[in-house]
Amino acid sequence: LGGARDALAAGRLDLGKLRVLANATRSLTDEQAGIVEGQVLARAPHQVLGDFKQSVNRALLRVDSTATEKRHERCLADRKVELIPLADGIAGIWATMRADAAVALFEGLTALAHKAKDSADTRNLDQRRSDVLADIGEHLLARHDLPRRHGRRPHLQVTVGAGTLLGLDQEPGELAGYGPIPAAVARELAGDATWRRLLVDPQSGTLLDYGTSVYSPPQSLADKVIAKHGRCRRPGCRMPAARCHLDHTQRFPEGPTAEHNLGPLCQPDHLCKHEPGWFCEQHSDGTYLWTTPTGHQYLDPLRPVLEPATGPPGRTSQARPDGLDPPPF
Repeated sequence: LGGARDALAAGRLDLGKLRVLANATRSLTDEQAGIVEGQVLARAPHQVLGDFKQSVNRALLRVDSTATEKRHERCLADRKVELIPLADGIAGIWATMRADAAVALFEGLTALAHKAKDSADTRNLDQRRSDVLADIGEHLLARHDLPRRHGRRPHLQVTVGAGTLLGLDQEPGELAGYGPIPAAVARELAGDATWRRLLVDPQSGTLLDYGTSVYSPPQSLADKVIAKHGRCRRPGCRMPAARCHLDHTQRFPEGPTAEHNLGPLCQPDHLCKHEPGWFCEQHSDGTYLWTTPTGHQYLDPLRPVLEPATGPPGRTSQARPDGLDPPPF
């Protein structure tokens, strides 16, 4: 890319565009890279970065269409949707798919966002588009023909302390599959939900008892294991327990189908556990001990259902959002 380096030195090409060009031509031969360089440098000084990227992509398609088609197929095979937890009770959805499918999805969301606009609506277009996508998710969860997992339809699971529900404190709630959420959001979600009692240790936050009066014992056992562990028990994995297999830590029938011998493992980690050289133990306190084929050992302590606050409780932790004193007033 001698021409690009000369253009950079002369001020006709900035560093950002040079990086785009270098990354795009990394897998090409010197001859192919030179052809791409020759097709894009003349217009580069007059283009913003986004337009320059499109020019580079267009040149790549011209110079080696066969290789481009192979890269397209490889990338398409890796298509996926990811949930990305952000801060303050906000999350993102990242999806990869064929370009025409992505454009169709975006245009559909935009059309519905325009349709939702009325004279009293103060939301901007981006906000309405986001809300439309969220509405689609809610409608999907409301369907009755979705497959069940561990006896339950897909659902949201929010864990929140009684004091937070009553407005006596501002302790965060816990949204399964995401993590801690602001107390106000937890109260809002709890206001339109079916409740189940969880008794937790106030010091450690671990589950002591799970209300079972509504459900049959087999279902209640699965529910309790899911609520107790919260996520896949391989260290570092954050897959929600509701989307995991309920694994017998000690293989059945040698190990019983009981709370102390059950734990959630996502499909890849469940398969890994049964590979030669891997060993997994569940201790009485819920801690998992993993041993790898190399002999390394890793502990995964049981995560609290609700993370207890640290330090002595202050006046602010008891403050109600409406400014009133807690009972007895």
